[in-house]
Amino acid sequence: MTLEDLTSYMHKRLRIETVEGEIFEGEAISYEVGVMEDRDYDSIGLDQGSHVAMIDEPDIKSIEVIE
Repeated sequence: MTLEDLTSYMHKRLRIETVEGEIFEGEAISYEVGVMEDRDYDSIGLDQGSHVAMIDEPDIKSIEVIE
């Protein structure tokens, strides 16, 4: 995935499955550019109500837009 891919999901409700089988659901409200954080990958943040779950690009198995 690229930054462009992750930013296309901003402000949409998503279901993300990680490579470890974890499922996260919520609105995509943030992203971090890896190069700005001295990393080789980007991250996307999902609103989980009480917190924001940051999910690293290499950990993402699939992303589904949900209603």
